[in-house]
Amino acid sequence: MKQRYDSYKPSGIDWIGDIPSHWNVTRLKHLIRMKSGDTLSSEQMDPAEGCYPVFGGNGKRGFYSDFNTQGDYVLIGRQGALCGNINYAHGKFWATEHAVVCYPLREIALLWIGELLRAMNLNQYNVSAAQPGLAIERIKNLLIPVPPLAEQEAIAAWLDTQCGEIDAAIAKVDREIELIDELKQSEISRVVTRGLNPDAPLLPSGIDWIGDIPEHWKKSRIKNHISRSAAGVWGDDEKGNKNDIICFRIADFNYGERCLSFDKITIRNIDPKQLEGRYLSKGDLLIEKSGGGETTPVGRVVYCNFDGKATYTNFIHSITLSDNVDSRFFLYYFNMLYSNKINLLYFNQTTGLQNLQIGEYLGQAIYLPPLSEQQAIADYLDKKCAEIDGLKAKLNKKRETLKELRQSIISEVVTGKRKVI
Repeated sequence: MKQRYDSYKPSGIDWIGDIPSHWNVTRLKHLIRMKSGDTLSSEQMDPAEGCYPVFGGNGKRGFYSDFNTQGDYVLIGRQGALCGNINYAHGKFWATEHAVVCYPLREIALLWIGELLRAMNLNQYNVSAAQPGLAIERIKNLLIPVPPLAEQEAIAAWLDTQCGEIDAAIAKVDREIELIDELKQSEISRVVTRGLNPDAPLLPSGIDWIGDIPEHWKKSRIKNHISRSAAGVWGDDEKGNKNDIICFRIADFNYGERCLSFDKITIRNIDPKQLEGRYLSKGDLLIEKSGGGETTPVGRVVYCNFDGKATYTNFIHSITLSDNVDSRFFLYYFNMLYSNKINLLYFNQTTGLQNLQIGEYLGQAIYLPPLSEQQAIADYLDKKCAEIDGLKAKLNKKRETLKELRQSIISEVVTGKRKVI
C-alpha cells in the first residue's frame, strides 16, 4: 500500500487538485529561468563522435568541437512535434536554439524539477500545428507545487531508483523486440533467396549479398516483371472540387502490416492530366521514393490493399507487377533489400531529402523461382511473419505498460499523491 501525507490542501492547480498541506505553490518563473540555446547547423555536427554532445529539441543530436553550456541542467524541447519533451544534460555541452535550458534561480533537486516538468505534459502548450513550438512565456507563468528542498531530494532519490528499475525492464523488452525484428528479417532473407526446400541443389548467384541460390531459379531484373511504373502526383488539399480523389501519402504506410493504413484518408484536388497511369489497383506495390533519414532510409515498400479509386503523392513510386509473378513475393523481396540496406546504393541526397533512383533500383538483378514456388514462399512468410508479429505485439504491449507505470509513479510522487519519506 502506498503511503500518503497526513493532511492536504487545495493547490489551485486544476490537473493536480490537493497537495500536501506543507507544500507551497509558485509560478515556474520564480524557480527557474528558461533560455534557448544557440544556432548550430547539421553540417557543423558530427553524428558519431566529437568533443562535446549537442542537444536539440528531441535530445542528443550529435557532437561539436565547442560548448555553450556547462553544468547539470534540465532541457525542454522547444520545437517540433515532440516539443515539451524532457532531457537531462551534464558537464560541457552545446544546446541548440531548439532546446530550452532551465537555469535554477534557487537551490532545487534537478531530477525532481525535471520529472515534475515531464508530468506537466508541456506539449499541450504548443502554438502551431504546422511546426509546433512551445509558448515559453505561458509556461513560465504556470503554477507548480513545491515541496521543501529535503523532500525534493528524497523524491529525486526515490525516482532515480524506481525509474532505473523500470528503465532496465524496458531496455530488456527493447532488446527482445530487436531480436525478434532480426529473426523476422533473417527468415525473410533466407527464404526469398534459398526457397523452402533445404535440400535443393544450389549454385553461386554471383551476387555477394545473396550468395548461393537454388539452381532452378532464373536470373532476371525486377523491371522485366513490371507492367506499370509511375511516380506520384502533385495536388492541394482543397475539398469540394470536381477533381477530388483519395491520395495516399507516406504517412499512410503501415510498415508493421506491410500495407496501407486507412486511419485518416486524405482527399486532394488533382489535375486529371496527372492521373493517367497513376490510379492504384489492389496488389500494387508502393515504394517510399523520397524522404527518409539517417535511421530510416528511403526504399520501404507496402502492398496496396485498397480496393477503390485512389492515387498517391509525389514522394511515392508505384508499380504494378506482371501476371506471371506474385506481388506478395516481391513485397518480401523488397523488404529484404531494405533490411540489408541495398537501397542505399541507389539514392542521392538533395536539400535534406533522400531520393531513390527508381530506374537503377528496379534494374537490380534478381533470381526468381517459378510462380507456384513464389506463391508457396509468400504463403509461408505470411504465416511466419504473422506469428513473429504476434510475439512483437505482446512485447510492445508490455513495453507500453511499463512506460505507463513509470509515468504514473512519477506523477503520483511529484504531485504529492504518494509519500516517499
